[in-house]
Amino acid sequence: MGSRPDYSQSVLDLANLAADLATKNRFHTDRREPDMTASEYAEKVVLDFMRNITDHVFLNIQSNEGLMREYQTQVNENSLMEVNTAIGRKVKELFKLENDGVCDKPKSWLIKDFTYHRK
Repeated sequence: MGSRPDYSQSVLDLANLAADLATKNRFHTDRREPDMTASEYAEKVVLDFMRNITDHVFLNIQSNEGLMREYQTQVNENSLMEVNTAIGRKVKELFKLENDGVCDKPKSWLIKDFTYHRK
C-alpha cells in the first residue's frame, strides 16, 4: 500500500491564513460612512448604545460580581420576571426613552429579550 499524503503543513497554512483574516477584519472595516464628521460619528455610536442600553445594563450586572450577587438575591426574594421588568422600566424612566421594538437575541444571558429604545 502507498503512504498517505501529509496534509499537516496545508492545514497549518490554512489556520494561519484564517487567523490573519480574522485579525484584519477585527481592526479594519470598509463600512465607513462617507464624509461623516466626528460629531456625526459620535452621535451614531451613542444612539446605537442607547438603542441597546437594556442589554448593556444586564451585561454590566453579569460582569460585576457584586451586582450579580445582589441580582441573584433580588431574583430569589421576588421573581426573575419582576426583577428584569423593574430594571427594564427603570432604564426607560431614568433615561427618558421611548420603546422602539424588541430584540430576541440579547448578548446578556440574564434575559431572553429586551426592548430597543430611542429618544
